[in-house]
Amino acid sequence: LSLKNGYLYAQSSAVDSIIENINTYPIFDSKVMAKIEASAKGYATVTFEAFDATQGTIQMTASSESVDKINSFIKALTELDIFNSVDYTGYAFNDTTAAWDIHVTCTLAESAGR
Repeated sequence: LSLKNGYLYAQSSAVDSIIENINTYPIFDSKVMAKIEASAKGYATVTFEAFDATQGTIQMTASSESVDKINSFIKALTELDIFNSVDYTGYAFNDTTAAWDIHVTCTLAESAGR
């Protein structure tokens, strides 16, 4: 019984370890989206397109009516604790929408959304 008990304890510890490792992966869910949308409020409009779970990157389209508000939007994103990095590569005017398209890629931090 002692050997069997030791074996079962080792199995239980291995499962606990796997669960801990899984919980370090970020989740892109409605809580994360809400944080991003709240940081964009008054600065930009954000549309979420995809989440790359392998890289932890969020693909989104952001646009602003005013070029002056873009830096404030990027600053608000960088202040969120859910991101490991915010890679801002510039902006371009979109004639179709008459707004500024913001080129930004965000990588979620470990355990974001949990």
